Formats: sequence, structure tokens, C-alpha cells
Amino acid sequence: MWRRILIGAGLVFVLVVAVRQTLKLLASEESRVRAAVERVIDAFNDRDGGDVLEGLTTDFRETTLGFGRDDIRRALAVAFLRGGTPLARGDQRAAVRGDIAVRVDGEAATAEFVIAVESRSGGEWTETWRAAFVIELEKRDDRWLLHRSSHESLSGRRPF
Repeated sequence: MWRRILIGAGLVFVLVVAVRQTLKLLASEESRVRAAVERVIDAFNDRDGGDVLEGLTTDFRETTLGFGRDDIRRALAVAFLRGGTPLARGDQRAAVRGDIAVRVDGEAATAEFVIAVESRSGGEWTETWRAAFVIELEKRDDRWLLHRSSHESLSGRRPF
């Protein structure tokens, strides 16, 4: 009888440990997805087109605008290098508002969040556009990369 109780308790212990480890692993992947999204936003704010593109799959597609990765590359080059644009002058930035909600399903993930684009005029930052984004990511070579993107404008005017 005691032997059965000990075996049962041992099995419960193993099950609890396995569930905890699985939850930790999943939480870790969610954190890695958030970090991948934040790296692309930081690269955008740093006006580093190369780092933005490094965060995208080669077949990335922004479905709302119908932009592919090459379209993004050209748009960033113009926005970052043309001296008269607010982005080139460092007078425009993007910031996540609220949390980045993440769902991971194996090698695929979805991140949903709100971005506010702010512009600086006379030293003060003002929100000029707010949009809700849904990003699909894929895990490739142990890295999370943005694969598909769509957005819906919530307020203001899209600055690009």
C-alpha cells in the first residue's frame, strides 16, 4: 500500500515538474517574440534600416499596404536618408502603447499591439498617428522574425 502511495506521489511530482518546465519554455518563447518585435521598433527609431530588415523574413509582407521586404527597404532608405523628413532629422519615433500580446504555436507566433508615432516640433513630442498592429512571426534558425504584418489606423494620419 505504501509503495503505491509513494509511486503515485512520485508520478504527481514528475507531472508537476514537467508542466512547470513546459510553461517556462513557453513563457521564454513569448519573451523572445516580444524582444524580436521591440528590436525592429528600436532599429526604426535609431534609423537603422539594416537592423529593421534583419528582423524580417526574406518573404515578409505588410498586407495592409501591400508592401514586400524590398518595398520596405526602399521606403526606409528614402525616409532615413532624405534630410528634410522628420524621420531623417530624428524628429519622429514609434512607441508601443500598452502590452504586446503574444501567442506562440510551435514555430509560429502572433503579436498584437498598438503603436503611436510621435513627431517633435519645437522640442515637444506630439502623437500624430496611432495604429493597432497584428504581426505574424516565424522561428527560423532559432530566431523569431516578422513574417506578415497588418495594421488598422486608430487615430491621426499615417506619416508614411
